[in-house]
Amino acid sequence: MHENKQLEELIEKCPNCSTIDLSRQKLTDEDMGIVVKLGIMKKQCKILWLVENNITSVGISILADALKTNTTLEELYLQYNYISDDGVHSLIEPLSNNNTLKILALGHNGITDEAANDISEIIKTNKGLTELYLSENQITDEAVEIWANEIQLIDTNLQVLNLGENSLLTDACVDFLLPMIKNMTSLREFIIFDCDLSQPAKEKLKTINQLKTDVKIYM
Repeated sequence: MHENKQLEELIEKCPNCSTIDLSRQKLTDEDMGIVVKLGIMKKQCKILWLVENNITSVGISILADALKTNTTLEELYLQYNYISDDGVHSLIEPLSNNNTLKILALGHNGITDEAANDISEIIKTNKGLTELYLSENQITDEAVEIWANEIQLIDTNLQVLNLGENSLLTDACVDFLLPMIKNMTSLREFIIFDCDLSQPAKEKLKTINQLKTDVKIYM
């Protein structure tokens, strides 16, 4: 059985039902069993930070299994890992049955357009999710087109969507974004800074505020 005494001691020091910050601890997939057993199941943490570790899709699948029955975790931060499209796929089933999780941060994880349909499914089926962060991945205009065609047609509770620093997003995505933002009644913040958008494309996006003054767009 895998052991990591330093990790176990770090989790044990955290109060029950609070925040557990395990960022930059050089955690691997093998450590996720400990995180689940002590952090999620025993401590019943509400907020879990796993930023900048060495977690791959294998480790995420371990976390995903725990989320199927978890009713306490509200925020999960996984930026700067190696989750990839396979890791996103493993989250579909648990998050479709778990409406407790409100914030999911997946920035800088090597996620591509192959996960676009999976991300749509998560947004569509999880009515608890209010903030989704997908910055610094390899998402292109094709993924945005998929989301625009699917997400705008349903009622979601998503309030914040972050696509910033996806350098493969170009002016071509703007025509898809305009109707999506317009029709998402819950959306309050849309982030798309540091992408490959021209100034005319940014000005075009700003026109959405003429129709929806309650949405902030960060470019």
